[in-house]
Amino acid sequence: MSEIPLQQQTQKASDEADPIDENIQTVAELHKHAENKVSTQQRTIEDMTDFLGRPRFLFIILVFVSLKHSISCLRKKNQDRLLTQHIQNLTAEVTSQ
Repeated sequence: MSEIPLQQQTQKASDEADPIDENIQTVAELHKHAENKVSTQQRTIEDMTDFLGRPRFLFIILVFVSLKHSISCLRKKNQDRLLTQHIQNLTAEVTSQ
């Protein structure tokens, strides 16, 4: 039984890894090249869609809708109170005449 020397084993392993490393480097370079070709408008749109897809955006929308609904309810309640006072004042004027 002859064993392969350690130096030959490591050389063989590094030769097998080289095509993989080359492929990784090629993909990284293609990605870098594609990123450099992106226009400012496309980059802005990508940033916006990235923000819109985050949970933080959902939280902001929920807070905004809740505040809007609360303000609307308070205004309605205030309008109802003012309308009731106005009707009472008109009724008092009509009955006093």
